[in-house]
Amino acid sequence: MCAHSNNKKLVVISPPHYVGEEQEMVRKMIDAGLQYFHVRKPVFTKKETEQYLRDFPAAYRRVMILHDHYELVEPYGLAGIHITRKHKNKGIEAHFINRHVSISTHSTAEVDELAGVYQYAFLSPIFDSISKKGYCTTFTREGLKSFFASYKGLTPVLALGGMHHNTIPRIQNIGFGGYAVLGAIWSNFSHELLPNQSLQAYKELRTLVSTS
Repeated sequence: MCAHSNNKKLVVISPPHYVGEEQEMVRKMIDAGLQYFHVRKPVFTKKETEQYLRDFPAAYRRVMILHDHYELVEPYGLAGIHITRKHKNKGIEAHFINRHVSISTHSTAEVDELAGVYQYAFLSPIFDSISKKGYCTTFTREGLKSFFASYKGLTPVLALGGMHHNTIPRIQNIGFGGYAVLGAIWSNFSHELLPNQSLQAYKELRTLVSTS
């Protein structure tokens, strides 16, 4: 894994539907230093999720975070879980004390209420979403800057929603612990997307984040 001098994280989230050559793209990004890959496949059954995971050697599965079907973490040797809105307030975190646990939030008030049990929290949408058309932000840079100026929580906050080369520089140095990207990597979820295109997009974003 590649260490970033400013310790800001860059994590990648899978497209919700399967993209052609997806596994090869993910392997290339992990080989290039991707720290965490979030497997977010809301349309996948447990069986389909298992098949997806089986396509990766064990070394690659060790950096994967599941957004659903958490019971697959142990048997497939995954890094851990991500708590989504439908899984909140169910005490699931207690079953993964020795694993990575992260969580989704959608307001600064939610972030303020977090206990210090998460490796990080996604806060979204910071900008209008690339992958979810019509999913628009209600945040402002000044509002976020004011929040982080007084934020005393133990959970690092990662910006999600509309993250790409033009937006990340607009929120640098205001308090985010990193960025979670989806649409910037997977383009329009084209089945003709080539693995090297996603790899190049990841490398360019990694360079941007490491110097932010």
